[in-house]
Amino acid sequence: MATYNEFISRQKSRSKWVKEGDQNSKYFHALVKWRRKKMFKGVQKEGRWVENPNEIKKEVKAFFGNRFKEVRSHRPTLDGARFSQILVGESNLVVASTTRI
Repeated sequence: MATYNEFISRQKSRSKWVKEGDQNSKYFHALVKWRRKKMFKGVQKEGRWVENPNEIKKEVKAFFGNRFKEVRSHRPTLDGARFSQILVGESNLVVASTTRI
């Protein structure tokens, strides 16, 4: 979370850039450095560091896929009543409608 002084400094830099254009390259380079620090560089897979974007995507997808996968054998019941299950097509409709909000 940025402090008030950081916020004011950033706003002043932006207004200076608008006035001076490319002459204010210090702000531009500081912004680039800040963004590079925030970038996601890689993941650790089986004890080795992976930086290939395709491998990172696979690892992230596998991690969250395993983390949030439904265990079908443990469905809740209420005094023996079985709850109906949402079909795949219905769940896709729910997800699609929530992404439009």
